[in-house]
Amino acid sequence: MVTDLERLIWAAAEPLRATRFAAVLQNARRSDGDALLPSPDGALQGMELSFDPAIQRTLGGAVLESIVHGTPPRVDDEWYRWNLAAKKAVTRFAAKCWAGIDADRRRVFIDTDNLQPIFGQDTLFDLRMDTPGPHLFFEGLSDEHARAALRAVYEAARATPAYETALHADRRLDRSRELLLAWALLAQTTTDELRAQNGLTIEEAKSRSLQIVKRAYEGTPVEEIAQAFRRYNRLVQHIVWSILGLAEMIPSTLVVTDPVGTMRSTRDADGSPFIRLTSSDASKVFLRPTHPVWLATGTPLDGLHIVVGYTFHFAGGASCDLSLIPIRWSAGMWP
Repeated sequence: MVTDLERLIWAAAEPLRATRFAAVLQNARRSDGDALLPSPDGALQGMELSFDPAIQRTLGGAVLESIVHGTPPRVDDEWYRWNLAAKKAVTRFAAKCWAGIDADRRRVFIDTDNLQPIFGQDTLFDLRMDTPGPHLFFEGLSDEHARAALRAVYEAARATPAYETALHADRRLDRSRELLLAWALLAQTTTDELRAQNGLTIEEAKSRSLQIVKRAYEGTPVEEIAQAFRRYNRLVQHIVWSILGLAEMIPSTLVVTDPVGTMRSTRDADGSPFIRLTSSDASKVFLRPTHPVWLATGTPLDGLHIVVGYTFHFAGGASCDLSLIPIRWSAGMWP
């Protein structure tokens, strides 16, 4: 059954795509974009292809460019500065999804969004590190219709089982000085461990960092609490991916109505569900990982899904194999 959260995220597409925020993101994906809008030059645009979602793409691409060419990061570049401001805006939106859960406790816990963008993780870097301020008054996001649509989304996020579980976990920390101390100490020791990357290649540092994050809370008194925080953090990330994807998708948002052959629903090793299907719609060539798509196939799988993988086939007619994660799973509403 399609949930209110899915409907509200999808409904946000129209007001979002009417903003300058969306116009800039769409322009950046074109090789012949409008010169009057902020956009990456050709060199950086090539580097950005290794990263997703939007914003993360630029932060990671700029660092990669600096490493490859041995030059300082282009911190004064107009496009880079635009993305830093955009990140403040989406981070402020994410904070509203977390409202009611202690800000300091959600900031200090360790997850994959603590890892630097250069490691190529899809989780938007430091998304929990918001700072108060009018950051959503940015490139049309404060427009009456866009603001109302975003408010409906973050309020729906706070009505999910994933949020309720995280809120309950936060209350457990609030009631126990011992658990709260363990929470803070684990955050500090894990952060120190993540910073010790000297002498490693990017791939070595990435592998090491992922293992550190994975085992950070294993066997500790706060393991269940961390799991609850991570599940909700994943939902917030998926919501932000959806918002960014709906804003930047070209030529338009994507509804899948024509799967070819059998749709398959399987589970990964960690229990996450994957929907796999093939579509003949050639416009999917513009998809990126983290983009949202809507399934409208007349099956129980219909609703909002996140693209996590795709393969295009051009021989004998264009088709696309898609691997999707249902956002209902992130929200704690998947069977």
